[in-house]
Amino acid sequence: MKVTINNIGIKAISAVVPKQKRGYDDLAKIVGEKEARRICQNTGIDFVRVSKEGETAADLCEAAARRILEETDVSKIVESVR
Repeated sequence: MKVTINNIGIKAISAVVPKQKRGYDDLAKIVGEKEARRICQNTGIDFVRVSKEGETAADLCEAAARRILEETDVSKIVESVR
């Protein structure tokens, strides 16, 4: 099935990630120094972002949406697709 929708486009984009970071030292405490070094070297990942207790993906999405609404003139976006 093919569906065509006219006058649709991406006018703004935003992303929000958790503020808290966990890095090599935190990983080493869990899996040991040698294993942490191996994981970091093999993946190239130096740290990960970790949500605070009770923070969900929906909370991050809401923050990103609020940022777009604050930084973008939404009325211009709505008018451009009419």
